[in-house]
Amino acid sequence: MADAIQEVIDFLAPAKRVLVLTHARPDGDALGSGVAVQLAMLGSGRKCEFALLTPWPGKYDFFVAAHAPLTAWERTVDFDDYDRVVIVDTCAYGQLEGMGDRLDNHRDRIAVIDHHSTRDPIGVVRWIDVKSPACGEMIYRLLRQAGWPVTREIAEALFVAIATDTGWFRFSNTTPGVLRLAADLIDIGLDVNQLYQRIYQNDTPQRVALQSELLGTLKLYCGGRLATVRITQDAYKRTGSDPADTEGLIDLPQVIGSVQVTVLLAERPNGGIRVSFRSKGGVDVNAIAASFGGGGHVRASGAKFMHETMDAVEAKIVAAVEAALAGRPRGGAE
Repeated sequence: MADAIQEVIDFLAPAKRVLVLTHARPDGDALGSGVAVQLAMLGSGRKCEFALLTPWPGKYDFFVAAHAPLTAWERTVDFDDYDRVVIVDTCAYGQLEGMGDRLDNHRDRIAVIDHHSTRDPIGVVRWIDVKSPACGEMIYRLLRQAGWPVTREIAEALFVAIATDTGWFRFSNTTPGVLRLAADLIDIGLDVNQLYQRIYQNDTPQRVALQSELLGTLKLYCGGRLATVRITQDAYKRTGSDPADTEGLIDLPQVIGSVQVTVLLAERPNGGIRVSFRSKGGVDVNAIAASFGGGGHVRASGAKFMHETMDAVEAKIVAAVEAALAGRPRGGAE
């Protein structure tokens, strides 16, 4: 693994201008990892910009907005302006909002750092560690091996990345090593209580209203082992919320003791349906998502559907999860 880290370091060594990218609908790990890489590049004397493909949840403004991310949905990002491109927290074309052709055209200047099992042939350097609890944990190892300083700002971004992807150190990916890493970051001078309040106790009334809408759609299947919830474009309009407000909402039905799998179906602004899966561990939802052209982690994955009604998509998903719960082979997409 050290060789893979060194390959990224060597790849970045000649760069003077670096672009950082991450997946659409970025979560805390994507944002924290991206900001950390950006700050590390700036600290090593390079020019660096962090481009976001879609808006980010407002609760992360406190550390994201200060670093002036490029809003790629409002302006064109010209890869020719950069010597190197670093993609963090994804290696899937489907999560990069139609950038596939452009990425392939500049493949020789792209490095990917990711911890998901779903991957496409993006870039010439790919450091993938599916055992890592968060991409932010990988970035920390990269900075340490490269000898780049971990400032308080970088420590804050990395702590957000790791803490949010481990459910504030509650999920099964919370290892002794990641707890020691978190302690190292806290030693740099972080106020953990303040970070928790900013992330988990800082919702807008619009997001809380959206939670209410979502819970009103709750359905239970498979003897209560599968829960589905929905978000429509009308729900966004009624509550004054937007897709960035959906982060974490899929976890709400998991408080039901019998539920093993939760599925969120969300209408996309430009058409189609995004489906997110969560599992308490007994079902491999990555395999289910992959059967529909998606992917992610064993316990957290997603897929997209086009030109189908929400009822039709839900019926397919319920059948696939039912088969998984029964231990039968999955049929996949038609």
